Amino acid sequence: MGNFWQNRLGWDDPRGRPFGDLALDVKNRFPYYLDDWRCAWKYGIRILAPSTYVFFTSILPAVSFGEQLAQNTEGELTAVHVVFAGALGGIIQVRNCFDGLADWKDIPGCPA
Repeated sequence: MGNFWQNRLGWDDPRGRPFGDLALDVKNRFPYYLDDWRCAWKYGIRILAPSTYVFFTSILPAVSFGEQLAQNTEGELTAVHVVFAGALGGIIQVRNCFDGLADWKDIPGCPA
């Protein structure tokens, strides 16, 4: 498992370093960042509108559930807790699906 990145992607193994995966992603993706931003500004509203839509359709149910939870728990759990839990769940899913720690094709919710 230690040579997962090197064998499949030709990358060095980032394990054992804090934020090694993130540093590796930035290092390998850096040449394309400028072009990504240039394309985003070029396409303007065609990118901004769907991105904004997806953001609000994801966050609004969590906020409304969080407000209801705050009323039922007398303020012990709030919308901030619900949004944070959703973000943490997303990070865990991405880490498990795409990090090579598991065979991600067998995990429900991960792309095949």
